[in-house]
Order: sequence, then C-alpha cells, then structure tokens
Amino acid sequence: MSESILEGTACAKFILFGEHSVVTRGRAIALPLPNATIQVRIQSPRTSFKKSLAEMDSAFKSFFLEIQNQTNLNNKAPSEIGIEIHSTVPTASGLGSSAALCVATVRAMFGHLNPDQQLSLALKGESFFHAKSSGLDPTVVLTQKPLLYRSVPDRKYSELAFGDFFEKGYFFALVPTQTQHSTKLVQQTVQKVKDRDPLVYENLMDCLASNTEEALKAISTKNFQVLGQLMNDSHFRLLSLGLSNEATEFACTKLKDYPECKGAKITGAGGGGHVVALFFCADKKNQSEIKSRLISDFSQSASESVLFCDN
Repeated sequence: MSESILEGTACAKFILFGEHSVVTRGRAIALPLPNATIQVRIQSPRTSFKKSLAEMDSAFKSFFLEIQNQTNLNNKAPSEIGIEIHSTVPTASGLGSSAALCVATVRAMFGHLNPDQQLSLALKGESFFHAKSSGLDPTVVLTQKPLLYRSVPDRKYSELAFGDFFEKGYFFALVPTQTQHSTKLVQQTVQKVKDRDPLVYENLMDCLASNTEEALKAISTKNFQVLGQLMNDSHFRLLSLGLSNEATEFACTKLKDYPECKGAKITGAGGGGHVVALFFCADKKNQSEIKSRLISDFSQSASESVLFCDN
C-alpha cells in the first residue's frame, strides 16, 4: 500500500485588546503573526515518521480522533497514523499555539473545505485544549487577518485595516518574559477574583471591554499615542486581575525604557509568556536598529524569541 502524506500550515496570533473580557462581553482586537508558523504532516500508513498519533498529547489526539471519521483515515488505528509537527510558534506564551495546531491539522485533512467549514472544525479542536475558548484564536489564525471579534452572542468578526499604521513607522514587538503560562491556572486565578469580589471583577472586565472600543477610535483617527496609553491601561487592569508576574513586569518596564516605545502590555491569557509593545520609528534604518536591539535584549533562544508585526 502506498503511503499518503497530508500537510497543513498555520500562523501564530496576538491579542492587542480584549483578552478575558471578550469571553463574556465586548469585543477584542487581534492580529496574525505570519512569521511564526506550525506545520502538521500526517502520514498513513506510517512508514518513516517517528511518532504516531498514539504518542501525541491527549488533547491533540482527542481532537484528531473526533474528526478522523470524516476522512479516509477513519479505519486507521492511532498507531498506524504518523504525525510530524514543525513549529516556530512559542508554546504557553499567549500566541495561539494550540489554535495554530488545530488550524494546521484541519488544513492538512480538509483542504477541500471552504474557510467557514474549516473554521468550524478548528473551533471544535480548540475546545479540547481550552474548554472556555472564546473562539478568537482559531478565527484570527485561519483568516490570517487583523480582526475585530465578538464572542457573544454570535462569534461575529470583521477585518481591520492596519496598512497606514505600519507605513507610518509603527510596529508591534512580541517579547518573551522567559516564563510560560498555564491557561487553566490563569482561568482559575480570574475565577478567584470573581468569587472574592464580584464588583471589582465586573469593573475590571468593563474597563478591558471599554478599552477595546476606545482603541478602535484611536486606530480609525490614527491617534497612536492614545493607542499606547490604552495598552498601558489594559495592562494595569490585567495586573489587577492577578495575571502578571515579576518577569512580565520586568519585561514591560524594560520595554518602556526604549524612547520609541508607546505602550506595553500582557497579551493573551497572561501569567507569563510574551508581552506586546507598540513602537514608532519612521526611519526604516533606525527601525531595523531598534529591532536588533530588542532581539539582543530579549531573545534567549529560538523558542524564546522576539517576534514582530510590521506589515
């Protein structure tokens, strides 16, 4: 029997505004990171791949088995299916590694489906990794567009234009804190705040949701100074939810020491991982020098690298 190899690729993402609040209210702004990708390769029957589906992480295996019966792999045992994953997306960093894995897997297995059908399957996959997922991550990853996203009541989204923003010399730097987060522990931390003081929790969530709306105004009016201030304020609200740590605060403080930095904040669930900072430098040569300094200051390894969103 000849072997068949299926391949799919997907990118990372980051949340600019609305993390946590988007789950229950308001909207979120998120952008793709096309320079950080996951490639999934599926071989059946397994002949040369070292790992089989049977050896994979339980969440991924459960997702795969859920959708396997919709393909010509439906009669294959996990040990007969080879899996290779090649990734430059940092894990446990708030950059959507599980969403990218789900989208890449869906693209490998269901390349014939339209984007809406693929998204439905990727959303199902994300639920195996994060039970309380808003659906934002797979949506941004699959569309690979900057999005304004609403989770409740209808998971509605629309594309945002950032072309002028980048052309003027603004860019985002995604910087590692050298600590990883656990989404489950982060959700438990937020729940503790909610249980201990519901009024404080509601106020913080309302502020985070409000900042998304103010950020939309800042983007539409090209008031990027205000955008940076809103990032700083959102970071303070997330800090008040217990979602920061010493390494995160150190990274944000160090970023704000750069004269070109307009704001810095937690991105994603918090509790570690990467932070996002807004920079401005109209001169392309100087911008390259700033990026080189950021890489020198913050990148410790290939898996803990600085990423940029600038086009």
